[in-house]
Amino acid sequence: MGKRVEWVCEMVHTLALKPAGYTYMSIALLSLDGLLTSLIIGRVAYTEIDFTTYVRQARLFVDGERDYSRINPWNGSGPCVYPAGHLYVYAVFDWLTRGAQDLFPAQVCFGVLYLSTFCIIAKLYKMSGAPPVLLVPLVLSKRLHSIYVLRMFNDPIAMFFVYSSIYLLCRAL
Repeated sequence: MGKRVEWVCEMVHTLALKPAGYTYMSIALLSLDGLLTSLIIGRVAYTEIDFTTYVRQARLFVDGERDYSRINPWNGSGPCVYPAGHLYVYAVFDWLTRGAQDLFPAQVCFGVLYLSTFCIIAKLYKMSGAPPVLLVPLVLSKRLHSIYVLRMFNDPIAMFFVYSSIYLLCRAL
């Protein structure tokens, strides 16, 4: 029995603290987080803050408005203050959600974006020599899940490209 306990302790130590554990820990946490994110989308109520405004702003843009001071939907949270890329992305969400009438497709997209960002961050952590156990707080973060799939803010889209750029730069060095 002592050898088994010793083996289990060594395995946990390797998975949590050594670079050799990154692949296994990343796959396990990604799978767990995929399940958790699916449960959150299915069971936790969406919180409207800006998503509908973003979609309505994109709709005004798609309908031909180019004056930013007039890309300000009625009953929204204000005029558009983001660059055109924001409008292009949310124009896709306008189409996917039928004008923010069905949020589920957008939540799935943001869930995939969240998990993709997790993968990139895991690669960055591994490159930096950080222990694999540091990935656990990402999976357990209520705030991250809220920002990505319950509120669908625009920040995660930008951060995906930031982390991707950092990863590509680090890989090239």
